[in-house]
Amino acid sequence: VLVAEPRRRRLAREIRLVHKFGMSVWAHLTLTPVRPSSDSPAYFIAFVENIDSRRAAEENLQQQLVINRSITSSTAEGLFMLDPNGRVTFLNPAAEELIGWKASEIVGKLLEAKVLPLGVAGDPGIWPLGRVLETGAAVRHQEVFFTRKDGSQIPVVYSNAPIIDPS
Repeated sequence: VLVAEPRRRRLAREIRLVHKFGMSVWAHLTLTPVRPSSDSPAYFIAFVENIDSRRAAEENLQQQLVINRSITSSTAEGLFMLDPNGRVTFLNPAAEELIGWKASEIVGKLLEAKVLPLGVAGDPGIWPLGRVLETGAAVRHQEVFFTRKDGSQIPVVYSNAPIIDPS
């Protein structure tokens, strides 16, 4: 049941409409009251738009987000995502455990400044992330020591690859 408030100019809702044969469709309904001279509307102008395609795309996107979250949160490997400047935009639970930093503490920070020993950060021979960011070429199976939040060091083998939009 849609009820328009007396002083409201327009009512807009997404609703599911059902055909008499049982088929249903998502629609965006807009009701606009027409008030010639009084507060009470004399009639309404209704506009109905089929939004089935958009709703299907939104549902598909939501399913893909659930799949991505499931993969990244359950993988045993530490995953980091960095922006073009090398700042952390994402890390999964395995990465949090690996380096001892929570996502809320490290997102937005330069990864190399947080996990690499002094003298290593910025040296493309030891930390080729700069080369990956500059050239877009993947780097695989690099060995380095990461410094954990507590100051301890752990040996890691890492790979870096840019995420490239195929379109």
